[in-house]
Amino acid sequence: MGEPLPIEAYWLYFLDVVPQDSLGSDGHPKRGDFLPPVSFPRRMWAGVDVKVTAPICVGDAVKRTSEIRDIHIKVGKDGPLVFVRIRHRIAAADSLRVTELQD
Repeated sequence: MGEPLPIEAYWLYFLDVVPQDSLGSDGHPKRGDFLPPVSFPRRMWAGVDVKVTAPICVGDAVKRTSEIRDIHIKVGKDGPLVFVRIRHRIAAADSLRVTELQD
């Protein structure tokens, strides 16, 4: 087992890998596959909670699963907003070391 990955590395090493023709004009994966087909022109990342039971280490075999936890519509001063809460679960093959990232 190698060195533990720093928390920041979870965003770098576990991004979605999609073909270029599956990207939207904003450079993110197109909506309607995993993400709901919301028609608003922009997306933003609002925050994250990270829960690490034990660190993932360099060389570990891992699996990431993602699920939509909630979709919430709000109306702001400039109009409607859609908030999508996603949980990414990154687990080592031994399943004892799990990291959860919740947007």
